[in-house]
Amino acid sequence: MASKVSGDAQVPHRVGTKAPWHLWLVGGFAAVFNGIGAYDYVMTRSHDAVYFEQLGYGAAKIAYFEHYPALPAVFWTVGVFGAVAASALVLFRSRHAVPVALVALCAQAGLDIISFGFMDRLSVFGVRQSLFDVLVPLGLAAVLFGYALMMSRRGVLH
Repeated sequence: MASKVSGDAQVPHRVGTKAPWHLWLVGGFAAVFNGIGAYDYVMTRSHDAVYFEQLGYGAAKIAYFEHYPALPAVFWTVGVFGAVAASALVLFRSRHAVPVALVALCAQAGLDIISFGFMDRLSVFGVRQSLFDVLVPLGLAAVLFGYALMMSRRGVLH
């Protein structure tokens, strides 16, 4: 570890910190999972009938997305593509992964609050799919943010 002189204080600066093997595992898994989320987003927002049929969506679920309000759509968009960007930034070892992952996490949490609190998502999708839709994306967004923060504090992200 070298030191950078900043004014009167010595600031620690890690030189040539090697990426740990788990960065590629976590970043790769996050990129694949969030890529699937982006595909789902595009297919759902484009109201792809074949995609909806493959998911087994009936009229109520399709109608839920056909009349999707702008505010939750913004949260959804930021959450999905923020998570994709954060995944890529982790793989590129960029320190910007931390704030981008935090924005994606907050957007996902906001989407969940809006969709379950004000859009009756639970009654449309049922308990099982609703639990999946909350726990998996929100949980993985939290893990990605925590991981990026940890890697940043260890000097792996630049």
